[in-house]
Formats: sequence, C-alpha cells, structure tokens
Amino acid sequence: MHSRYSILIVTNEDFFATEAIRHFRKVLPSHVQFTQCNFHDVLSLPKNTTPTIVLVDLGEIENFVFSLVKRIVVYFENSRIVGVGYPEDVSLLLDFVKMGVKDFLKFPFEEDEIKRFSEEVDFESIRSTDIKERQQGQIVTIYSPKGGSGITLLAANLAVAIAKKSTESKNAV
Repeated sequence: MHSRYSILIVTNEDFFATEAIRHFRKVLPSHVQFTQCNFHDVLSLPKNTTPTIVLVDLGEIENFVFSLVKRIVVYFENSRIVGVGYPEDVSLLLDFVKMGVKDFLKFPFEEDEIKRFSEEVDFESIRSTDIKERQQGQIVTIYSPKGGSGITLLAANLAVAIAKKSTESKNAV
C-alpha cells in the first residue's frame, strides 16, 4: 500500500467494501487509501503490507472465517484489527477479543460511530515512523530477597525520576 495510512477491507461482499469506503471517506483525511481483499487472498498479500487498520467483515461467521481472523491478527501484527458486525453468539465476541480484535463497529455503518472511531484513531497525529522504528522500552527490575527493606519505595521513586527525566528530554527537543 502506497499511502502511509491505509485501510484494508477484508470481505467477500462488494457491498460491504463499498459502504465501508463511502462512510470512512466522509470522516478521514483524503490521503488515507483503501484496499479491498477477499478472505481467500488476504494472507497472500506481501508481508510488507502494513495497513493502519484492517476492517474484517464478521457478518457471516463460519468456522473458516473464525479461524482466519486469528491468522489475520498474527499476519498484520502491526495493524489495528477491527471487526465489523457483531456475531450473535456473545462467546464468539469474547473469542475475537482474545485473538486480538480490540475494536468492533456495527454494520450497517453508522455515521456517529465511524466519526468517533476515526477520532480515536486520529490519523493526523499518528507518528510518521513505522512501529519497527519506534524506540524500544526497557524493563527495570528491582529485587530484594528480604521484605521490609524499602524496595517498593525505591521502585516508586525510581519510576518518578525516570518519568521526569523522560519528560524533560522531550521538552528539550
């Protein structure tokens, strides 16, 4: 996908894709690109395809689609996976959340819901670097084999000092 921001629409239904593009175009910046792909071809896309958002049509839940969603979440690990349409079985919804689908939208699409979702994603403020280029965090572990030695206090004070230092360095730039 050539644009820095893109939406991949995974569906076997042209009407679904047309409606998604129509509704999202109303609220997203014009530079956001849309691509449609059917369920059978989605995992054949080049590995360097990294859409900002992957919209997955959950309208017709079959075992094939259910197992494919899990693979889509892994394949597009750096994308925000959004399920569209709610399965009738609530346990399926929970399974999708466990798989990594964190957002759900209604179908047919509702203007207010699309607008709220697009504001939450905020395409204009997404950093221009890819996720792989972002600075990696560090884990600091403080341990004492003996209780009551003030390790929790030390850890809290260290966290505050690191946060202050981090804020100071960002403000200095």
